Amino acid sequence: MDNVIDRLIEVCNVKNVRQVDIRNIGGGSRPTISAAFTGRQKPNLDIIEALLKLVPGLNARWLITGKGKMFEEADLIENETYKEKHVPEEPDSSYGNKEVDIENIREKFNSVLDEFVQLRRENKELKNKLK
Repeated sequence: MDNVIDRLIEVCNVKNVRQVDIRNIGGGSRPTISAAFTGRQKPNLDIIEALLKLVPGLNARWLITGKGKMFEEADLIENETYKEKHVPEEPDSSYGNKEVDIENIREKFNSVLDEFVQLRRENKELKNKLK
């Protein structure tokens, strides 16, 4: 993404955010938001703040500068320390009165997480090929 307008549009497409959603959360007037989406002017601070409220985890630095990842969680997930922070080493194996197979849950979690990371990489590769 070369500019903030392209990144704004990409986030809205990915997260199904409409211009009216931005307006409803205080992102400015309809003409101002429309001008930002059509490229007649750069998005103002009200638009950026509204989008950050509407899209939890959106990386403000990426939105404004293009540096980093679109979502803050993506930085954590692709970082191997994510598993260390989110999967306890010695979990309690009881849940209420029910016994829980923690190892099975951990294996499934890690499997799903690995698949997610792989799908993100493939998605990024496909997007780069389409450019």
